[in-house]
Amino acid sequence: MKRNSLLLYLLLVFCLCCPNGLLYAVQNSSRFSLASITINDGLPYNFVDDIIKSSDGYLWVATYGGGVARYDGNEFVVFSASTTDKKRLLRSNFVEKLAEDAFHRIWMAGEAGIELLSTDNLQLLPAESLQSAEMAELMKQPVSFLMTAKSGNLWFCSRGQFLITAGGISSLSNKYMIAFSTDVGPQSYSEIW
Repeated sequence: MKRNSLLLYLLLVFCLCCPNGLLYAVQNSSRFSLASITINDGLPYNFVDDIIKSSDGYLWVATYGGGVARYDGNEFVVFSASTTDKKRLLRSNFVEKLAEDAFHRIWMAGEAGIELLSTDNLQLLPAESLQSAEMAELMKQPVSFLMTAKSGNLWFCSRGQFLITAGGISSLSNKYMIAFSTDVGPQSYSEIW
């Protein structure tokens, strides 16, 4: 009871001390709008796992069952495993994470591994285009986490291992691996320090 009274008192003090701020929020609430986008609008699937805004202003939506879609505010361009367009054919429709690198490529991570897309021509790039056999092999493993750092490094998690590329995305041959284990004993990798 005392807590509710205290909260009510703090709210009253806030409203009396900051009437302009409260009045501004009420007057300008109509400036902001909220719209929902569904399958009826062209979204390939309603279960969305990740959304990013690329440097060229497009929204990229990763769905868990419908692939990936690029949205320009009016229509969607869909990349999926069920498309007939080979330029937009994914290995799986289950994509969990999206990231954009310094070269404006979209990295898509999911149960079938990593897919790489050129935003210049909206075509999927083969893993061999990275010129690293090791990275091409890693791109075929299931990935549950993916992000690019401001430094240009790519971080991703595959099969319980965090992998970090150092020196930017262009030199993927230089990578670090952090392994986590539940093993107990002197050979345990679970001790990070």
